[in-house]
Amino acid sequence: MKKIEPEQLFDEIRLLLERNDAQTLRTRLEESDAADLAEIVEMLDDDDQQMFMAALDADEAGEVLSMVDEATRGELVEDMTDRTLTGVVATMAPDDAADLLGELPEEQSEEVLDHLPAEQAAEVASLLKYDEDTAGGLMTPEFVSVAQDATVSHVVDELRQLELDSEEPFFIYVVDPADRLRGLVPLRRLITAPAHTPVSAIMTTDLVTVSVDEDQESAVNVLRRHDLPAVPVLESGGRLVGHITHDDAADVIVEEADEDMLRMAGTDAAELERASSLRAARVRMTWLLPCLIGTMFTGVVMAGFKAQIEAQEFLLLVLFVPMIAAMGGNSGVQASTVIIRGLATQELAGQSMALALRREATIAATVGVGCGVVAGVVSVGVVWGLKAVGGTSTGLSPLAVGLAVSLAMLLAICVAVALGTFLPFLFRRIGIDPAIASGPLITTTNDIISVAIYLSIGMVAVSMVGR
Repeated sequence: MKKIEPEQLFDEIRLLLERNDAQTLRTRLEESDAADLAEIVEMLDDDDQQMFMAALDADEAGEVLSMVDEATRGELVEDMTDRTLTGVVATMAPDDAADLLGELPEEQSEEVLDHLPAEQAAEVASLLKYDEDTAGGLMTPEFVSVAQDATVSHVVDELRQLELDSEEPFFIYVVDPADRLRGLVPLRRLITAPAHTPVSAIMTTDLVTVSVDEDQESAVNVLRRHDLPAVPVLESGGRLVGHITHDDAADVIVEEADEDMLRMAGTDAAELERASSLRAARVRMTWLLPCLIGTMFTGVVMAGFKAQIEAQEFLLLVLFVPMIAAMGGNSGVQASTVIIRGLATQELAGQSMALALRREATIAATVGVGCGVVAGVVSVGVVWGLKAVGGTSTGLSPLAVGLAVSLAMLLAICVAVALGTFLPFLFRRIGIDPAIASGPLITTTNDIISVAIYLSIGMVAVSMVGR
C-alpha cells in the first residue's frame, strides 16, 4: 500500500473523528505507522484525543505513548482508567513503561505495577529505582547474556528460542556465575565461529561500559564517542544490569539539545511539560524578571553619566548606545554557544578554560577590530551628516565620536567573549547547567558592561580629541 503524507493522514483522521465513524477510524489507524499516529495525536484537541486513543488496541496505544512528548502523554494517560492503562503498559518495553510510570503520581504508578504480570512488574520496578537522568534510568534490562563456558552452538540454539525485540541483540554478553560482565561477542563473530568453540575463546575483553549512576548525557557521549550500537550498564562490582542502545541515545541527544536550546533562549524545558498557558508564562517570567532587574542597572549606569549626557556637545554619543550593547551581547552569546556545545558533546571535556580563553581572545580581537572600524566609519558619517543638514547644533567632532565608538566596540566585544567563555566553565565547575550562562544572562550582563565602557571611553575621547 502506498504510504501517504502525515498531513493527508491527519485530514483523513480528523474527518473520521468528526463523523464519529469508530469502525473506519479503527481500520485506518491499524494501517498507519505508529510514528505518524504519535505526531497526529499531539495536534488533536482533548475530545478527539480520547476517541483516537479508544480506537487503538493496547499494543498500538503503547507505541504511541512511548513516542509522544511528555505533556501530551500526561493528557492521554489522564483520560485512561487504571485498567486500560495497565493493559497498555503491559505491552510496552520495560524502559518505556518505567518512563511512563515515573511520570505518574506514586499511588497510581503502584496501582498499575500491582496489576502487571509479576516478572514484568519486577523489571519495571527495578528501573524505577534509578533517577531518570542516569544511565540506569535510560537503559533497557532486555539483553542476551551467556555463561563463559557456553559453546557457540549452545548460544545459537538459545537465540533461536528467544522472542527478541527488533533492537536485540547487538552483542552477546558473557558473564560469570555472579552476573559480572567478562566480555562480549558480536553476532558476526558468533555466526562465523566453529560450533563447538567456547564463547570465552572468541569474546572481546576490551570493554567500554558505564555505571548505573552515571549521568545519561555522559553515558550517551561514551556510546557516541566509541561509535557503538550499544553500551553495557554495570552496577557496583561489575554486575551487568542492562544496556543503552543507539535509539535510546538518539532520544537523549534530542532531549538534551532541546533543554539547552530552551535555557539559552531564557525559558525552561518544564514549559513543554505544561499544557496551561499561565503555567508556561510563569516559567518564562522566572527567567525574564532577573533580566528586567539587570536592565535597570543599565539605566543606573547611564544615570551616572547624566550630567555629561545632558550637555549638548555630548548628546550625540547616546545615539550609538544600542549598537554597542547589541554587538557586545551577540558576541557573548556566540562564544557561550560554542563553549556550551563543546562541553555538552565533551569535545572540550579535556580542554582547560585558559586554552579556550586564548582561542576565543584571538577571535574576539579580530572580530572587534573589524566591527570597530566599520562602526567608527559609520558613526563619523552619521555625525558629519547631521551637522551638514543642520540636524544638530553640537560642535562635537565626528572624529571624537568615531574614535569612541571604535574603541568601545572593540572592548565590548572582547569583554563579552571573555564572559561568554568563562561563565559556562564556571557554571560547570559549581554544578550548574552551563546553558544557563547563555541567552538573557550574557546579554543582560554585557548590556551593563558595554554601556559603561562606551560612555567612559566617549567622555575621554571627546576630551582628548576635542570638538
